[in-house]
Amino acid sequence: MSRIPQTPPSNPVVPQNNRRRVDVPTYSGGQLTPRENLTMPNYNTQALGMVEQLTNTVTDIDRTIATDIAKTKGEKAQSISKEYVGNRFNFSLTGQAYKQGVDAKFVSQKETELENELLKLRSDFLETTDTAGYTKAAENYKNKFMSAIPEQFFGDFNTYFDKKNTLNITQLEIKKREKEMIDGSFQLTEQNKTIADRIAQNIRYQGISTSETLIDDFAILNRNNKAQKDIFGLSLEDRTKLRSEQKRIISEGAAAHVYEQIKDTPGAYDAWIDQIAKGEWNVGDLGD
Repeated sequence: MSRIPQTPPSNPVVPQNNRRRVDVPTYSGGQLTPRENLTMPNYNTQALGMVEQLTNTVTDIDRTIATDIAKTKGEKAQSISKEYVGNRFNFSLTGQAYKQGVDAKFVSQKETELENELLKLRSDFLETTDTAGYTKAAENYKNKFMSAIPEQFFGDFNTYFDKKNTLNITQLEIKKREKEMIDGSFQLTEQNKTIADRIAQNIRYQGISTSETLIDDFAILNRNNKAQKDIFGLSLEDRTKLRSEQKRIISEGAAAHVYEQIKDTPGAYDAWIDQIAKGEWNVGDLGD
C-alpha cells in the first residue's frame, strides 16, 4: 500500500531537548605589544642583488633603444637637409644620440661630395696631365667647400681633402709619366724609321761601307732600340716588331744595291735569289 504524502507544517517545530552550548573563543591580545615602526622582513642579500641587476639591465635596454631611435632620427633629419642640422638638439641622453646621428650622416654626405668633385677635377685634367692646373682648381674648390662647413669639422675635412687630393695628384703624375714614356717611345720609333730609311738609301747607292755617316746612323739606331727597353720599358714583343721593320727597310736598300750589281750576270743573280729563298742572305744583326 502506498503512503499518502503529508503537507509540511507552515511553522516547523524546532526540538528543544538535547541542545548544547558552544563557547566562542575570544582574544585579549596575548603577549603582543603594539609598536610604532613596521619591521621589514630580512631578505637574502643575493636575491636583492639579482633584483637590482635585473632592474639595471632593463634600464640599459630601454636607454639603448631610446638612443638608437634618437640616432636614427638624427640621420634621417640630416639626410633630407643640405644644411647642417646638428645644432637642433637638447643636452639629454637622447639629444646627444640625435646629434651623433646627424654628425655621422653629415660627414658621410660631405665626404662623398668632396671626393666626387675632386675626381671630376682630376678627370678634367687627366688628358693634359696638368698637375699645376689641377692643384689650383682643387684649392679653389676646397675654399668654397670649407666655407659651408661647421667649424667643428674643419680638422676632419682638411685631413680628408689632403688625403684625396694627394692621391689624385699622384695619379696625374703617373699618367703624365706614362704619357711622356709613350710620347718618348713614339718619337724614338719615328726617329728610327727615318734613320733606317737613310741607311737603306746609303747602302743602295754606296753599298755596305765604312763611311762615317753609315757607322753613326747604325750606332744611333742601336742606341735607340736599347733605350726602348731600358728607359721606356717596351716589351720584347714590341721591340722585336720594331727591329724587324727596321731590318726590312734596310734590307730593301741592300737588295736594291746587290741587284744593280748582278742584274746583268745571270749566274750570280740566280745564286743570289737562291740565297734569299733559303734565308741565307741578310744584312747582319741590328743589335738589341
